[in-house]
Formats: sequence, C-alpha cells, structure tokens
Amino acid sequence: MNGIGLFRCGIRIHTPGDLNAGVQAVFETLFPYLPVDGLNYSDLAAFLDWSALRPLSELEYEKACRGQSFPTPMEYAWGTSGLGLNNMQIDNDALKTEYIVSGLATNGSGNASFHETTGTGTGRIEGPVRPGIFATSNSDRIHAGASFYGIMELTGNMAEIVVSIGGQEGRKFKAVHGDGHLIGPRANVESWPGADENDAFFVKQGTQNMFSIKGGHYATGSGVSNSFKSPLLVSTKSIVSSTIGRTSTIGGRGARSVPND
Repeated sequence: MNGIGLFRCGIRIHTPGDLNAGVQAVFETLFPYLPVDGLNYSDLAAFLDWSALRPLSELEYEKACRGQSFPTPMEYAWGTSGLGLNNMQIDNDALKTEYIVSGLATNGSGNASFHETTGTGTGRIEGPVRPGIFATSNSDRIHAGASFYGIMELTGNMAEIVVSIGGQEGRKFKAVHGDGHLIGPRANVESWPGADENDAFFVKQGTQNMFSIKGGHYATGSGVSNSFKSPLLVSTKSIVSSTIGRTSTIGGRGARSVPND
C-alpha cells in the first residue's frame, strides 16, 4: 500500500497481517526523518513507557531552554528575543538531508519553523521540518535555533506536551521512567498524571490543569500581530487542560533523569 500522508506525517503497511493466522501487520512511517504529529497525551505516554523514557514537566522544558541562564524578557529557546521572519524554502524534501535553501536569518535573530517562515498556506511546507535543520557548519546557538544544551526545536516546529504544575494532579508527577510494558495500547506508570486504575491510561474524568502545550509549532503566528507569535516564547503556556486531542501541530518529547550516583 502507498499509505496515507498528511501534514508530512503518515504510515503504510510494510508487511500485511493475517487475522486468521494470528499474524499482526507491520507498519512503517512514510517520513522517518521528520517529527511525528497528531499525538495526544495518551499516545505520547504509551511511547515513553515502552521506550523507558518519561514525560517532562513544564519547568523541565524551561530548564532545557535556558539551562543555567537567568530568564530574559520575551525570550525564545535560543535565549534572545530576536526571531527570524523570512519565508524559507527547502530542498531534499523530507529526506535526512533536507535543508533550507533560502530564508535563514543571519542578522542575530533565531531561526524557527512557524507560520511566517515555513508555515501554512499555498506554496508553503505545510508541516514540520527535519529536526536540526537550522544547524549548519557555521551556525551559532542563536542561528541554529538551539537551546542552552543544544536541544533543537524547543521553539516552533511541533508543540510539546508537558506536565503542568497548574493543578494538583500535575504537581503529583514523579519522574519515574517507563519499564517497556504496556496494558494494551496504554502506559501503566501510576505516578504519571492521568492514570486511571479502571481504564489503564485513559485520562481521568474531571481532573483539571494536568497538561500544558509549550513552544509553539509550524502554524503558530498566522495572525498579523506579535501576540499571535507568543506561543513560541519559552514562558508561554498555550493550553492548560485535562485532555489534549490529536491535532496535526502537536507532538511530544521524552526525558530521562540523570542517575543520582
């Protein structure tokens, strides 16, 4: 099968299954070098449990951006308030060598994937770009769009699902790693927010302020004023909710704690 691709994300059948013989199909991604989109919290948690990672909190997200630096007003992940606004063009579309042909900011502003640069609309990229695409052989932290620790795309590209400290459920979060075992399609780490004893890892009904969306995404900034770009800022929480649905602009990121010994 050719598979289904939408917003530069999709899957296809690699090996067909056989229901009568109990053989499961094997699927593969259409775009192995691009971030996955369309995730909700349960999707992300299941992957992180399986891969022995864990969700990160909104405070850890900001620490990943700033590192040991003090906060500065209106800052992006690269530590300044400068944001490149050029319309970018890419080549080697969706390949591991995908790169920016034109439009990279070189005037001291940081580069990020959002509406005005790679964004949405006729003739635009319409989806996330390759992770690390702004880092070149001669780029510095700002022009690479990198965080204090060199982490890429914490501003723009795909929005990040993080554990919020805005509610009691989120503040109970413990940094326990996944163990590689799921219950059906769901994570089963009880100390993670959202665990429901009766439904494996369906989000508990009635809980509030469990998750936040940080960092903005490739469609952020579709308005004309600077306020439409505010989700790209390190300090902004775009959504605080007990549930986050699947949309083409939301992905996720895993964390692993440094051992104490």
